[in-house]
Amino acid sequence: MYSGGTDSPVALYLILKQGLEPIAIHFHFYSEDSIKNAPAKLKALEGLRLLTRFTKEPITTYLIPHSVVLDAYLDKDLPSKQFCIFCRRMMFRMAGEIGKREGIRVLVTGEVLGEKASQTPENMRVIEKVVPDMLVLRPCIGLNKLEIESIAREIGTYQSSIQKIPSCGAEHLVKKALDRAEILFI
Repeated sequence: MYSGGTDSPVALYLILKQGLEPIAIHFHFYSEDSIKNAPAKLKALEGLRLLTRFTKEPITTYLIPHSVVLDAYLDKDLPSKQFCIFCRRMMFRMAGEIGKREGIRVLVTGEVLGEKASQTPENMRVIEKVVPDMLVLRPCIGLNKLEIESIAREIGTYQSSIQKIPSCGAEHLVKKALDRAEILFI
């Protein structure tokens, strides 16, 4: 699972060092028609391009329009405090399906313990339960942010990974909610 932020390129690099050939899965929050020029896509693809110098083969990359899932979340009117968990579980589910199609049984993420609400030990376990037949590897789990940034600089992905773009669908969810808001004059 490849976001294009600082952690996922480092996680991919650490796996490449072990001789594994990756398939990258990038979840974006843009509509299908706008992805051709979307900053998140360009940022993620630039990081992957930089990492190809550590591979023998091109990196197969899936670009998944995650806004479809976020729209479904909004339609179900689920509690907002569970948004991150729902979002990550859906990403894992889709990655698990891609793994089945590709004959892959290992899922690699750039998760760092406790960095986000979805990255507590309890929440990571809840999230990964949706892929019971896959081994989830988190090569960055024991690193701190400074160590990850140091490796990112060393492998040349740091500058592309720090470009500011919407990294979470929460902005999308808020916009959708506001677009659907009813305005009454009572």
